[in-house]
Amino acid sequence: MPPLLASGNRRRASASSPSDSAHRPLRHRKVAVVRAAALVALTCGPLALAMSWFPSAPAAGPVHGAAQQIAGQSGSAEGPGGFAEVFVRMWLAGDPGDGPASDVQKTARLLAPEVALPAFRGRPPTVTTVRAVRCEPVRPGAWSVTVAVMFQSPGAGPAVRYFRFPVLWQGGAGADAGRSFVVTAAPSAVPGPAAGKAGSSPYSVQASPGSALASTVEQFLAAYLGGVGGAERYLAPHVRLPALGVSYSAVRAERVSSTQSAGEVGRDGQQVRVRAQVVARDAQGTQWPLSYALRLSAREGRWEVLAVESGLEDAGSSGKGGS
Repeated sequence: MPPLLASGNRRRASASSPSDSAHRPLRHRKVAVVRAAALVALTCGPLALAMSWFPSAPAAGPVHGAAQQIAGQSGSAEGPGGFAEVFVRMWLAGDPGDGPASDVQKTARLLAPEVALPAFRGRPPTVTTVRAVRCEPVRPGAWSVTVAVMFQSPGAGPAVRYFRFPVLWQGGAGADAGRSFVVTAAPSAVPGPAAGKAGSSPYSVQASPGSALASTVEQFLAAYLGGVGGAERYLAPHVRLPALGVSYSAVRAERVSSTQSAGEVGRDGQQVRVRAQVVARDAQGTQWPLSYALRLSAREGRWEVLAVESGLEDAGSSGKGGS
């Protein structure tokens, strides 16, 4: 029986050639270096940031091959998405109305030579969060990146805006060739992602209050979230429950729904999936709406918790004998 909450898997080391291992650390550290350099740009100037994107020792192989390698990282912080986040931070901080060109302005223009900077007239916004939310490959070495920016406005609270712009991987072959990402056009203000539809929930049957199933789920979550012990008695044999790491002073079940009608205990081995919506109150009095998807199994006249799940599992596998 798998544990209730899976522990992290050990990362497997991938095989690589000696030449790959010589160049991979440089490639994989580029955006990490850019982020660190961007934070000290005001004191060190844009040169350090420039050097991180224009290394003196380019990786072996044609530019097309390098672009393909970066394309494989397009969704990570080490690819164009991470570069786009750094650019937006510099772009929003490099107000040309500040007088002589600052190091931030120089850095922003280094990342996007042809892009004008916004003019805030001495009132730059407070940027709290910048995240790349979409990175679409257009062709090898070219991406359309959408970045979400959270602003904090005095008296108005936080607001989120979205910007989309093209990011290009540039470079050339040869020992002196510079390689870098570059933003080739000013950002476009775009709408946020469209509201998605969750679709019909597989948890369509409400468990009767006071039934064996609802009571087991409520008591288990009260013990588990309460952090005072006792949750183990609701678990199936060989299922382990790691400590949650936080406790709540009170837990109230709002709704317990299941994928099938199974309020009372069924035959041994019968399984059912449920979703429990609860409100948990912490020591400061904050009420947290929480949701738990559980898989339970019948054994010796009682329901037992087999696993805490995501809620996206195939509901069709519930209700079958065995575990």
